[in-house]
Amino acid sequence: MQLVRYGYWVVVLLLLSVSGAGTAVTMTAYQNFPVPEGSNNEPVVGDAFINGKLLLWNGDKIYRQNAVGSDAFTVIAEGYIGKPGFISIAPDESRVVLGAGETGNLYSFDPQNPSDYDSDHLLRNVSHSSGRLISGTMLLVHRSYDLSGSTYSELVLFDLTNLDGGGQPIGKIVVA
Repeated sequence: MQLVRYGYWVVVLLLLSVSGAGTAVTMTAYQNFPVPEGSNNEPVVGDAFINGKLLLWNGDKIYRQNAVGSDAFTVIAEGYIGKPGFISIAPDESRVVLGAGETGNLYSFDPQNPSDYDSDHLLRNVSHSSGRLISGTMLLVHRSYDLSGSTYSELVLFDLTNLDGGGQPIGKIVVA
């Protein structure tokens, strides 16, 4: 009986996907999407606010989308130099963290009151591949490293309220 029920749902899902039901999504290319900074075709990274507007970083300038779905972007801050690894908006939208992958710099600013880069915006320097704010004060960073010919990945949790004394991580999970 379980097999018959399972087979029934497979057929239903197959028919829905072949018919296109529930999959009608309109995709439009942005003509005015911010371009990467520099000549190395660095990435442009982004995240979305709760209201759906995009926040983008091109390795120098930070852009906010003027309206959801709009092809217009406004520069809200600049001077955040580095190869973009990630940009993350805190769930409560109280903070944004930018990760410059090659240099390891982590920058932070208030998205409600953005300002151009100055040294107060540099959180710390830590090796990372990507990162995500899980709260306004907690940053989860993914990083990989080579140790004795083996590559390891780890997730490291940082408390952004306590970065003095080298900003040691408060938790770490190593994945071999």
